[in-house]
Amino acid sequence: MALRVICAILVVVAFNNLDSVNTLDCYSCTASLGSNFRCENLSYSGGTLPYYTCMYGDAVCAKYVIEYGDSLMIHRSCQHRDICAVLAAKYNNYYSKLLDCQTCSDHNYCNHSAVRKLAPFLALTLFFLGRVFS
Repeated sequence: MALRVICAILVVVAFNNLDSVNTLDCYSCTASLGSNFRCENLSYSGGTLPYYTCMYGDAVCAKYVIEYGDSLMIHRSCQHRDICAVLAAKYNNYYSKLLDCQTCSDHNYCNHSAVRKLAPFLALTLFFLGRVFS
């Protein structure tokens, strides 16, 4: 019985990681804060924002806010892993500043709002462990 559970968990882990080695899909939008509520708050967008498939090896989904003079711009897109450092160096002057930068690559569309969903792997693992110890 324990061997079957271990095999099932290994199969779940293998299938859970297939997508992460192939591609990464990220939401993509740019908007001035206050002008595009869908881009600002993806929880209310209904999943209708455009997305792109990242086609390079060090890709991450990024969400960052830049202050340009008196306006704030939010950006969501595929970027290279070092995007926050690049933007911090570029937008660090009197006219423009990087206010926030977040990256992720743990699952598709991870550059949404800060609310995280329970990973399918964790849910299945807890289910199998519950069956083993019950």
